[in-house]
Amino acid sequence: MSKRVVSIISRMNIGGPAKLLVDFMNHNPDKEIEHILITGKCESDETDLLDTCEINAKVIYLNDIRRSVFFFRDIKSFFELCLLLRKLKPEIVHTHLSKAGFLGRLAAKVASPKSILIHTYHGHLLSGYFNKNILKVIIRIERFLSSFTSTLIAVSHDVKEKYSSLGIGVNSKWVVINPGIRISHSSGYKKLLYSNLSPKTVQIAWVGRFAEVKNPKLAIEVYKLLQINSEFNFELTMIGDGALLNSCKKYAQEENLGVNFTGWLPDVTEKLFKSDILIFTSENEGFGMVVVEAALSDALVVSTQSGGVLDFIYNEQTGLLAEANAESFAEAIIGVCEHEDKFKEIVLNARNLATANFSADSYIEKHLDLYRKVILRNTKA
Repeated sequence: MSKRVVSIISRMNIGGPAKLLVDFMNHNPDKEIEHILITGKCESDETDLLDTCEINAKVIYLNDIRRSVFFFRDIKSFFELCLLLRKLKPEIVHTHLSKAGFLGRLAAKVASPKSILIHTYHGHLLSGYFNKNILKVIIRIERFLSSFTSTLIAVSHDVKEKYSSLGIGVNSKWVVINPGIRISHSSGYKKLLYSNLSPKTVQIAWVGRFAEVKNPKLAIEVYKLLQINSEFNFELTMIGDGALLNSCKKYAQEENLGVNFTGWLPDVTEKLFKSDILIFTSENEGFGMVVVEAALSDALVVSTQSGGVLDFIYNEQTGLLAEANAESFAEAIIGVCEHEDKFKEIVLNARNLATANFSADSYIEKHLDLYRKVILRNTKA
């Protein structure tokens, strides 16, 4: 008999957490797990991934679960979750993202006390989001929630270390499961930076939400420097949407830079495979799935030293690390473009690491193994 797992996520906007859930549910052994997804609505500047793909699970939308805090809506969502969980009686309640982690775990504790609670931290809110006073409240809340959560999953060692160092969850509750990417195109290094000793146009991509913490303007500043200081021709494509999109467009236009803004794309693989370099400018990132997607697309990653990305990028081995300023990024990019053998070596190393340790099948199996263990442990208790 299959075990019922209810996954609760704040919203299914196009991004790492939503992609992971969709792939997990679509490649899940049907007879072993009955998956039910409860999710909120996306914000006006976001696109719902479920509008662009099918998912092998029952989906329940709660209109009042939103990324932002709305007191009365959140209370309403809490009671709706209580009613649903009391009816569904799942073996496991698995929450994702901060809002769903708060409302979902509280509702499960009240309405479905026999359910096993698991929460995944896909990133962290410890910098770049709130002031110190609000952070203190969040830390206290997370400590309380972790006290009755069976397992805490971190998408990177950085996330685990930062939360656990604040007294959120005892060490025995923590598990690190790096995101896994499903390969959707053929492998093999195909990109050449030189043709008959003449440098080609280097295609650069940036992918993410146009928000302060993602630092999209830095990508444009890097592009501006590259056009001034290199024999190479560069083109920049920025994929995504968000509150800072219009200001970034305005800045690029004022500087006459010719940046290609695509908006959100349901699948960035094709764009990445046509790119030579991905620049990753986040100030704060739990992991950054796009760096693995880039590696599997033979694009070299140049990144800030933003937390969880260090689980994948080893400087000058599987990518390049730069300081969070345009000069450092431009220097790294020009340096590697001038040495094609080094460029190729880094790209191949990154692809090999992604294939070996960051596969979607490995990600799924680690979750299934965890589910089996916690259910067995709960049965014996």
